[in-house]
Amino acid sequence: MSSYKVIDDYLNLLKSKRDLSSSKSENQLELNQLNESILKSQSDLILTIESVLTDMGLSKRRFLSDFKVYMISDAGLMVEFRTVPSIELISEFEKRIGNIVSANYCGDPKKSFFMLKY
Repeated sequence: MSSYKVIDDYLNLLKSKRDLSSSKSENQLELNQLNESILKSQSDLILTIESVLTDMGLSKRRFLSDFKVYMISDAGLMVEFRTVPSIELISEFEKRIGNIVSANYCGDPKKSFFMLKY
């Protein structure tokens, strides 16, 4: 459990989806409703992640922002930094969230890919 209720709620939705996916044909209606809930709560999750990064000293502006957060998949999160992030920043970010782990990303060193643990 993290210290952020929005993240915990989102992870609970993902757990429910995983549980219902074992028998898709029987649970199709519930899965569709759950997918809608997941999509709606992704914006709250992104806002929470942005507030954590802002609390860590990064700035979020309309232009020349220090970072940009977007979802890659249901449990995949991409943070694109303006400059290459330090290892200390990434590890501090993981500690603050708690239910997130840095995943390998080959490509632009300014981008960091994270997976939510659920």
